[in-house]
Order: sequence, then C-alpha cells, then structure tokens
Amino acid sequence: MLEQIRRFIVALAIAGWMPACGPIKPPGPPTPPPPEEPATPSPVCEPPGLVTGCWHQPPGEPWQFIPPTTLPQPSGDCSPTLDSKLGAPANDDANWRLAADQSTSNGFKQAVWQAVDQAKAACPAAWAGDCMKAGVSGIDHGYLLIAKELQKSGWSVSQAKDSDGKVYDHLYVRRAPGTFDWNATKLFYYGNGCLITGDGAFTVHGWYTFVGSDPTPPPVEPPPVSPPAGACSDPLPPKVWTEGTLPPGWGQDQIGKPRWVIEGGPHGVVIDNTAKVAPQACDYCASIGMGESGGQLRCGCPVRNECPGTFKCEERAACEAYLTGGTKLQTCAEAKAADPEVQCTPSSATCEFVNNNPFQFRPSGGNCRLCSVEDPRVCGGWF
Repeated sequence: MLEQIRRFIVALAIAGWMPACGPIKPPGPPTPPPPEEPATPSPVCEPPGLVTGCWHQPPGEPWQFIPPTTLPQPSGDCSPTLDSKLGAPANDDANWRLAADQSTSNGFKQAVWQAVDQAKAACPAAWAGDCMKAGVSGIDHGYLLIAKELQKSGWSVSQAKDSDGKVYDHLYVRRAPGTFDWNATKLFYYGNGCLITGDGAFTVHGWYTFVGSDPTPPPVEPPPVSPPAGACSDPLPPKVWTEGTLPPGWGQDQIGKPRWVIEGGPHGVVIDNTAKVAPQACDYCASIGMGESGGQLRCGCPVRNECPGTFKCEERAACEAYLTGGTKLQTCAEAKAADPEVQCTPSSATCEFVNNNPFQFRPSGGNCRLCSVEDPRVCGGWF
C-alpha cells in the first residue's frame, strides 16, 4: 500500500501538479511611480544660468528638472559713466563725411575685441556667452560697457547719439589721437542682441571724417603746483600713526594708518577744503600755536594758521603739500573703479580746480571729491 502511495506522488510531480522543491524567493521592492510632470512647469529655464531650479523640455521629449545653480556676480561696475571729454560729436552733425581711407588696422580690431572681453569680465551678469542676456533690449548697455573699457585703454570713444540724445546701435571710435577719423563700429546684430564677431563689425558703417572743429577738447590744465615740501620746517605735520604716537588703548592695527583728514564744504559757489591733523593731535596743535579755541583744548587743527601775525603762517601751503603730496580730484566712477564698495552715485559730471587753489573745486552734481596724491586713503566728502 505504501509503495502505491509513493508511486502516485511521483506521478503527480512529473505531471507538474506539484511545485518543485527549493528555497522560496522573497518579493522584490516595489517599483516607484514615475515623477509627475507639471501641467504647466514653473519656472521654465531661461539662459544663461539659474538661481532656482527650473523645468526644461527638449523638442519631442518629456520635461526634465534642472537643479539650482548660481549666476556669477558682477566683478566691476555694471553702470559705468563715460568720460565726455573722449566722446564724438552727435551722430546727426552735418560735418560728418565718409573718410577717404577705409582701411582698419589689426591693432585697432584687437583693441576693440580686448575691450569686449574686458566688458564681459566687468559685468558677467549682463552677458549670455556672446549675446546680451536681455537680448536686443540690452544692446545699448553692451555698447556702454565696451565703450568704457576702450576709454580706460586711452581710446576716444562714445555711444553714437543724435543731438537729442537718442542712442544709435553702434559706437564711434577714433582712429588715433590727433586724427579726425572715427569708425562707426557696429558690434551687435539688432535682430538678436548677439555680437558680430567678424570684420563686419568695422565695415558695416566704415570710417567717417569729422570736418568741423576738433570734437575732442584740449586736455584739462593740471592742478596748480604747491610749493616744495622742503619749505615746511619743524614741527612737521604727522602723516601716520606710529607705535610711539599711538594713544593708550588704541589697537596696533592703527599703526601706519593716516593721522590726518581732509575736511570741507560749500563756500559760495565752490567747495573749500582744508587738510587737518586729527584726531588726538593736541601736542601738535599746541606746538604751532593752535592748542586752544575759545578756552577749550584743541586736538585737531590745520597744519599752520592763516597769516598774518601767527606762527610760521607763511609755511601753510608748503606744509599742506608736505602732508598731502599734492591733491587731485576724483569722480565717483573713478573711485568705484578702484574700490567697488565706495558709496557714491556715478554721473557724467566733471571736476575742476578753481582760484589756482589745490584745495578748492567747483561742486559737480554730487560725485566729486578731493583726495591726497601721496595717500589715496585720505579723501574729502562727495559734493
């Protein structure tokens, strides 16, 4: 009987009615559902980079999510001010004529393309490769950035404008100092805001000669020269803090920093400035007869009092020259080019010394100040 049962079980296994013996496999992990694609993705990617994540859909393919990246930050001035003294006449001036010589030197072309590269480096956030990030609407900004870099390299150049101030989509760049030829350089395609990278940039409009008076005014006269520093006798005004003069409690990091300031303000139609030794200059002020004022101890004073009848007053100009190393005027744009953290607003104003006085200048739209030539850390306020 047992033998018959064994034969029956074997027959069932052969017929496939019983599972084969062996280890039971565990179930696999569940397959995750595909990510849901938004019906209307937001935000959608826009070149050249991303601040937040965005969705991108290649032609004929599903939407793809692009993770966040960071746009490059500007490393320079993205709103430069052009030097008006290096500009061309208005675009619609009747004195423009086609120049006889239409040739363009390689040196001129290289200078322009170098300025393009410098403009990209100065304000990378404005560019998308060889195109303005804002497209056609950014062309004027692109020309402004390039024109400023050319001016920094000594070229006479300006955005092309008509007499009403309307900007045309090209630059005027002077062929060479002393010439009257200007190239109407067209650097961008008007259809897409991208650079014209070939020689067509210099031949779309070509060279023009200005047959009127020289469009570039003569150079500004240098500021008056002060008397030599050797005319200032003892006591000499102190220039920087030393370990021996540092007041008690002051940090050692002050050693070598300026011990004097330039103060000034409006005086009629000009800005009148004074170089003063301050603060904590009680001993020096006393040594030149300016140790008190109205019965109060004086610890900040000019390098000498005014004449007549005061201690060595005739040395004031010479002692100011010794302390400052000469003075210069600085525009806001120049200050920001040296230090982008300077707090001022660039404009097209110019700065001009007056009254043959190296400490007086005309106020100029809120972006001029007086600075030391020897120590550029020392400047007056903006006017």
